[in-house]
Amino acid sequence: MLVNGFSGRCQSHLVDRDTVERGNLERQDFSRFDVNKYKALVLASSFKSLREMISPIPQWFDEFMVENYVEEPGTLVVISATDNFPARKLALDLVDARPPEETILSSPGNDYETKEAYVYLSSFKNHELQDPRVRFPEHLSDVTDDPLSPPCDADEVVEAQPQLTLANMGGASHCLDLMYFWLKLVPGFLANTPEDLMERVIKTFPFRKHGGSAKTDTETIDANTINGRRLLTCIS
Repeated sequence: MLVNGFSGRCQSHLVDRDTVERGNLERQDFSRFDVNKYKALVLASSFKSLREMISPIPQWFDEFMVENYVEEPGTLVVISATDNFPARKLALDLVDARPPEETILSSPGNDYETKEAYVYLSSFKNHELQDPRVRFPEHLSDVTDDPLSPPCDADEVVEAQPQLTLANMGGASHCLDLMYFWLKLVPGFLANTPEDLMERVIKTFPFRKHGGSAKTDTETIDANTINGRRLLTCIS
């Protein structure tokens, strides 16, 4: 969805060393002919009309990859759709290592029945609510569910926790909502909102969506406190 929305404006990298398993076929967009193939390669080949814009990278996201992306020119958008905290922490470290407000990160997550997604900018670092490493200290200490462990939607896990797949999809939806707001709607706000309304609008930018089946809460931030206008100028 994001790739299609930004056709002609961006280069997308799919980073994942995981391979397609038979258990993925019921819940993910793969066929039996994709089993044992790298997911990044299969997904990239499915965007036939956008193939030149998508680069599959069948590798784990590690410290060496962070070093490469630190030097990537221009605005960088990172979607950290991973199921382990070490990789999420690396994604946050990448944002912090790049020039201020030239990188935006969105990360979805879920547990048994709740789901969430958050946006992170380098200005959020060390903030008690906006920095996930401070708000959720397990980012720094939890090393379970590494890339060699069973994925979060493995058959036996889904059978034991039947709502997990729905919550996983909900987290992805929250992530897309946040990305759509920051990358598509905000540039329009800057261009079309009258000055007398701008201060009101810029104080209610969402940075986290979370909740269960019955209710979703949205936490907002004053974009003036994160040099938001500079970031949004880069994006637009």
